[in-house]
Amino acid sequence: MIEVVALFLVSLTILIVSFLKRTTTTTTTSSSSSSRLHNKLPPSPWAALPIIGHLHLLGPSIHRSFHRLSAAAPLLHLRLGSVPCVVVSTPDAAREVLRTHDLTFSNRKQTIAVQRVTYTNSSFAFAPHGAYWKFVKKLSAAELMSPRMLRRQLGVRDAELRRFLAAVRERSRGGTERVNVTEELMTYSNNVISRMMLGSGGHADVARRVIREVSQIFGEFNVSDFVWCLRKFDVQGFKRRSDNIHRRLGQIKAVHILFVRKQSQGYNLSKICNRLHAQFGL
Repeated sequence: MIEVVALFLVSLTILIVSFLKRTTTTTTTSSSSSSRLHNKLPPSPWAALPIIGHLHLLGPSIHRSFHRLSAAAPLLHLRLGSVPCVVVSTPDAAREVLRTHDLTFSNRKQTIAVQRVTYTNSSFAFAPHGAYWKFVKKLSAAELMSPRMLRRQLGVRDAELRRFLAAVRERSRGGTERVNVTEELMTYSNNVISRMMLGSGGHADVARRVIREVSQIFGEFNVSDFVWCLRKFDVQGFKRRSDNIHRRLGQIKAVHILFVRKQSQGYNLSKICNRLHAQFGL
């Protein structure tokens, strides 16, 4: 009986020692890898807080906050909640990021609003760099931005430019009212794009309103995109708003497809849709 107990204790001791040794080795390897990764990152402000990271260092004008923080180094590592990011603040560093290593940084962050509104990143602007993005880029260049199409839409751009200049002149005539040029330029751009793509019918006016909402929700700050413990919760109502916009945008697209099929002249929309479905399952 004593021999059995002794054998059990020896076996248990060996098991515990092996487990501790394995755990220590794994922890050391993980710490070493983490240390090597940390050593490769740019310098970071010391004032990072749990959960929110460096979010408390950013003010309403984020570009000014970045400019103030980047005085310490041309490359700066920030942790916005649980999202790591790098702030680039010199021409040489920007050239490395935007030209030398452009493919590494070409993909955009997929926020909750982007994923829900764009049919899970199927839009050209937010799709990851790959075969689908290259196909849509080629399609856009051939069908939307071709010289023939741009010449056909010259009157639309001219009319919207005149409307933009007239609106700015009228609102600034008295000299007492401030003109939000950013908002007016956004309206001008949205009107040009929607009229070039949708015409000037009643559904085009509805589409312009929805496009403005899309631009607005894409540019707003959603805390659930940055703080990992809030991703399951719709704290600011972004999921509800995104689903509403997604539903209305789908209705507008369905109406526009029928409109293009009736009005198109030499524009084979069915062929393009069939190709998209065959290659990418859309």
